[in-house]
Amino acid sequence: MEKLAYYWKRLRKNRLAYNLVLIGAIILAMAVAAHIVMQVGTRHGARRTVPDFSGVKLDQAQRMARKYDLKLHINDSLFVPAYEGGIVLDQLPEGGVEVKPGRTVYITINSFRQKMVPVPYVAGRSLRQAKNMLEIAGLEIDELVYRADMATNYVLDEYCDGRPVAATSKIEAELGSGVTLYVGVEGGYGTTVVPRLVGFPLKEAKGRLWELGLNVGKVDFDEGINLLNQKDARVYIQHPTAERSAGLGSRVDLRLTLDEKKLAQYRAIAEKAGEGGGRRAIAIRTRTCGFTGSGGVRTGGGRLRRGTAGRRACGSRKRRRIFRLMADERYIEEDPELDQGSEATEEDGEGAGLYEHFAVVADKGQTPLRLDKFLTVRMEKCSRNRIQAAADCGNILVNGKPAKSSYKVKPLDRIQIVMPYPRREVEIIPEDIPLEIPYEDDDLLIVNKPAGLVVHPGHGNYSGTLVNALTYHLRNLPLFQEGDMRAGLVHRIDKNTSGLLVVAKNEQAHARLAKQFFDHTIQRRYVALVWGNFDQDEGTVTGNIGRSPRDRQKMFVFEDGSDGKHAVTHWRVLKRYGYVTLVECRLETGRTHQIRVHMSWQGHPLFNDERYGGDRILKGTTFSKYRQFVENCFAVLPRHALHARSLGFVHPTTRETVYFESELPADFRALLGKWETYAAASKETDNG
Repeated sequence: MEKLAYYWKRLRKNRLAYNLVLIGAIILAMAVAAHIVMQVGTRHGARRTVPDFSGVKLDQAQRMARKYDLKLHINDSLFVPAYEGGIVLDQLPEGGVEVKPGRTVYITINSFRQKMVPVPYVAGRSLRQAKNMLEIAGLEIDELVYRADMATNYVLDEYCDGRPVAATSKIEAELGSGVTLYVGVEGGYGTTVVPRLVGFPLKEAKGRLWELGLNVGKVDFDEGINLLNQKDARVYIQHPTAERSAGLGSRVDLRLTLDEKKLAQYRAIAEKAGEGGGRRAIAIRTRTCGFTGSGGVRTGGGRLRRGTAGRRACGSRKRRRIFRLMADERYIEEDPELDQGSEATEEDGEGAGLYEHFAVVADKGQTPLRLDKFLTVRMEKCSRNRIQAAADCGNILVNGKPAKSSYKVKPLDRIQIVMPYPRREVEIIPEDIPLEIPYEDDDLLIVNKPAGLVVHPGHGNYSGTLVNALTYHLRNLPLFQEGDMRAGLVHRIDKNTSGLLVVAKNEQAHARLAKQFFDHTIQRRYVALVWGNFDQDEGTVTGNIGRSPRDRQKMFVFEDGSDGKHAVTHWRVLKRYGYVTLVECRLETGRTHQIRVHMSWQGHPLFNDERYGGDRILKGTTFSKYRQFVENCFAVLPRHALHARSLGFVHPTTRETVYFESELPADFRALLGKWETYAAASKETDNG
């Protein structure tokens, strides 16, 4: 006490120190007083333990929430027949978690009955279109049943719960229920190949099976998977395994897991089996196939083949039927990206300008007349031979059914015809330009087009095009001896997009492939690097696309639907790099620049896409090192980052579904390598 009295006297003598201590004591006292007031007058610091509402009826859960001073909010509802209606299925936060009083707990309840939705009429549609229509309506395919019919891959009949669905019927079904589809298949074509499904969620795995004409068999789940977490489960076992041949309508059994280690183990096994068992063998075989003729052609393997040896090799492969079937339906059906280095034209769609569609209804007083003669009179500048060729390929429909040239036209018959456009009056100079040919047979060839190569002559590009190269290398074929500026082409990709193209080598193959493009049954997918990061892992963009009213060289999205053509793009994230994202695009429609326009409209222009604003820094930091890094990336890939990676279609002669894919080109891979390094360095900096 004496020491304290001594120090207190000394402190009183030092006025400055005394005042500072006094002020500190006052502040401390005020803080303690404020804390006491907050504890007594408010609920600051109070905690409540969230009760477990699972399996509890809604009214009881509300009483429990009031007892614990919590709020309930119904966030969603499901229909689980195994549980009683009105009970809580899930909650967030989970039971046992401590929260502040008044906190909202979000719950999912079980509905008393499933929502009813109208069943769309899909008869007469292609299988892909039917699947998409059912998915939009909230339904799925219960079973695919194939019947012998010329309308291959088209829905003949539709049944829901045993009842036939007609155009005028108003049948409703429970949300998520299945519909049975009867699909046509031409005689002799009844097999497909099982796709690799390991790693995919159940919904996507089902879609891939249905698009390939297969049914979903028995579906099993590992322990711990229920209706609430099924969407996170992934396929890790399938039977039959991938790459095996199976009859159309066959069933594939699936087993799903939430265990990432187990999934990685089975995915590695599946990838190894796919590389060793089928994919590698097909790739080796198709790479050795080159053009016929005396000119040298660079093949997929980088080798040069001359003379007739390449033709004999291709012929033997055709006899052994080494077409790679559609083993993995991850590729889009359209090819909308067209930019030949000039102003976009009205026919700049994927196959626009390459084939024409003509429709006419016969008059009431029409006298019986052969179909080919009837159309020759109605279609100016169209020869009877072209019309007969279209009829032989099944490209002329009368009242919705294929008709022969000898069919007698009757009053009010509705006639539709699809055929390649006639030759245009432009001189084509054959040029010996090396081409990469992953596959070739007597009817068609596949070209892996490099970026920078224009597909056919046009404004400002009268030579050095793909057609000039084809005219030289296929100069012995009749189709390429007339100087047609679009000989053999059934679709196009733009100058600065790399990827696969199919080219027909005769009129019959040309007509049949053109019809598939017109019917939107060609399967294709693109890979694109876009600016920004997506909130979701996948999504759909819908918006009419037409010519921009301000810039005639650009296309524009008319959000209100007042102009343009209907366009739908499905996208899926492949990898995130922070400021840019690698995505895969699948299209339902084929509009000019569709991927580029839709991605730009969503705020994610393609990387280095000059026309749609992707050629400047849109995401990232303001540091000079980052600006220099992006400039280096632009130099590595001096074009928009878009590659047509795959192509699948029904072969015009064998009627088998064939599939081809190409690796990303070197400049695209180099670009991704730079972003890989940058993303890894940024992650290390953040962790450090």
